[in-house]
Amino acid sequence: MRDLRAVPHLAKLIRKKAYWAVESLVLLNHPDAWKVLEDFVHSEAHPHSRRLAAFDLSRIKPAYLETYELLDRQALAFQLYHQTIHFVGFDNDRSDPIKALIAVLSDPDPKRRIAAVSLICRHEEEFPKARIIESLNDPEPEVRANSVYALGLRGLENDAPTIRRLTHDSSALVRYCAREALKRVLPVQRRAGV
Repeated sequence: MRDLRAVPHLAKLIRKKAYWAVESLVLLNHPDAWKVLEDFVHSEAHPHSRRLAAFDLSRIKPAYLETYELLDRQALAFQLYHQTIHFVGFDNDRSDPIKALIAVLSDPDPKRRIAAVSLICRHEEEFPKARIIESLNDPEPEVRANSVYALGLRGLENDAPTIRRLTHDSSALVRYCAREALKRVLPVQRRAGV
């Protein structure tokens, strides 16, 4: 794997089988191979493949660590978007996955409502706090638990009274999630009695 004549072939292969080419280019450990990796990282290829190349490149050139972190977030967002579209159905509006997930919060199937809250919380877009607060009154304990925990992850300190109300819920799961949510929204000095 030290033969530099492989570089042009790997440069072609990286577009089709990125994983194989990236590993081989890294093993070459040569500026010509690094150039191919750098070009690939800045290409329009799938973010997951570019993330792999950026990770390996960051081990050779630490300046690429920031690029890797950016591509890692992009790859995760890309994956989450597709998980959401698959979950809500391909016939829904693909331009606004949060809107489609909010609609699922009214689904008669509690398992779909539970999953919708989890997906909403994972998206980095604007958090639909008002709709999640409505879900705190859902008849299904797991929906309430997911909703209160989501509010703890994405809410603010002023959401503490709303969260605290669920520390007295009839469900032990909801009470536990509410206490954990309070830990996330309240500063350490204000957590007494959580």
